[in-house]
Amino acid sequence: MGSGIAYKFIPLFALSPPPNGLDLSPIAINGILAGMQCLATALGLGAQRLSRAIGPIGAAIAYNTLGITNLALICLSGSEALALPCWAVVTCILLRGAFMNGVGGLTGAVLNDHIAGKNRGKWSVVTQLGMCTWSGSAVLGGALVDRIGYRHTLFVTLGCHTISTCCLLPIVPVTRPDRQ
Repeated sequence: MGSGIAYKFIPLFALSPPPNGLDLSPIAINGILAGMQCLATALGLGAQRLSRAIGPIGAAIAYNTLGITNLALICLSGSEALALPCWAVVTCILLRGAFMNGVGGLTGAVLNDHIAGKNRGKWSVVTQLGMCTWSGSAVLGGALVDRIGYRHTLFVTLGCHTISTCCLLPIVPVTRPDRQ
């Protein structure tokens, strides 16, 4: 939850000159986005293994927490308190996206495990609606970027991610580890 607000603006943030951005070339930005997807795939396999030990929602919370931590570093990277070099911010962007996207398969499987077969189509529609609102929230993100800038908009996303991860906590006991 909340990624649509800022995720679509990561390329613009990366193109912008410092102190508001990273001043990267378009090819570097597309390399980061491609690398993020490849890393998310690899981390997805790791999340599956981790879920055998701590359960799928435990793994999702662990991965989300790592993604949130990297997003916090991105948000703070332009401040006087934490002036990170460009390569470190790029690494945080890669890791944030990969960790947050690396658990989609697990959370989808948990949803399917707890929904009767006759209702899965309805929940599939809800999932599709979520994808539409993801793009719709980018409109809100654009307004925020215009008003408060890229880094501050990322703070809004950070808050949304933190809230949505906390919402997973009550269902940890329902999803036990599968030690097979």
